[in-house]
Amino acid sequence: MKVELIVPAVEENARIPNLALPILAGLSPTDVEISFTDDLLTPIDVKRDFKKVDLVGITVLSKTALRAYKIADAYRKTGIPVVLGGIHPTALPDEAKQHADSVVIGEAEGVWPRLIDDVRMGDLKPFYRQEATQNYQRFQRRGERFYLKRDIFLWMSFRCHGDVPSDANSAPSRNFSGRPTGSGPSRRSWKRFAVSPTGG
Repeated sequence: MKVELIVPAVEENARIPNLALPILAGLSPTDVEISFTDDLLTPIDVKRDFKKVDLVGITVLSKTALRAYKIADAYRKTGIPVVLGGIHPTALPDEAKQHADSVVIGEAEGVWPRLIDDVRMGDLKPFYRQEATQNYQRFQRRGERFYLKRDIFLWMSFRCHGDVPSDANSAPSRNFSGRPTGSGPSRRSWKRFAVSPTGG
């Protein structure tokens, strides 16, 4: 199975790597072939730049929504299913669904492996929502290679989750969808960042 992951871009995008899709790469089964396109680094021509894949995943911010929808619509015209996720589809899932075969509401960490299985079985659901908190210690570091060319960015970024109890009610521990973000030992996360090839 082949999956293309896309970060759409607009002119005002800062040169900071987006870590959402490399995380999904790390969550994908090892027999899934992942390709990755950052629209900021390699602008996508929606008339001809189509990869022969089984699924396209696009992360969407509000400022990149129109660009994301344009890319999604172009891929869907070729018959390739598209899934949209991110803060904008979470806020406006029905709008996003008009441009996608499936929409992930909230964080994708808890639903991505199941979504991949559904695609394989030809049973992709219209919406997916993470219902449980996640343990981020189990993620593979498979997606780091996407941003190995560090000199093209003004800043590098990393994602780290501290020790947040799964039943915590404090505002910082909850994501946009209102659910806890999950937990993972912060010291281990810092150590991983220190040895990461993208960690500077």
